[in-house]
Amino acid sequence: IELSGRATTSLNFVVFPAVLIGQWGLGKILDLWSKTEIGYAPEGYGVGVTAFIVLQMAALLWILVSPARPSVARSSVA
Repeated sequence: IELSGRATTSLNFVVFPAVLIGQWGLGKILDLWSKTEIGYAPEGYGVGVTAFIVLQMAALLWILVSPARPSVARSSVA
């Protein structure tokens, strides 16, 4: 139980700054286009979302090809 609390705390220390940086980055991408009468240009949202999808795909690829993946023990429960 003690280690799960530490793991959760460590995860929070990584996730919250990552979300903050992600939102800041999306704002910077949106600022590359001029504002319209109703808000930010739709093209900026498209580029921003595409950038996040590309980053997520790169992270998934990294996880899948990483040699540091732990092996999973399979139980033979009948």
